[in-house]
Amino acid sequence: GGLSVALGLFPPWGALALIAFTVLATAFYPNPFMFRGKEQEPHISFVTVNLALCGSFLLVIALG
Repeated sequence: GGLSVALGLFPPWGALALIAFTVLATAFYPNPFMFRGKEQEPHISFVTVNLALCGSFLLVIALG
């Protein structure tokens, strides 16, 4: 995925693979619902960063 986007070889397909990976990684790793208070903040940050990455991958698909 990453190499295809970086090298320009079928970037929409690579971006789609990266979206799938990012969504799965977000679902399994930074679970903000397991924590409360200050312990929850870094996990919420991870989720929002991953959502922003998915948005950039959607731009690659749209413009690719």
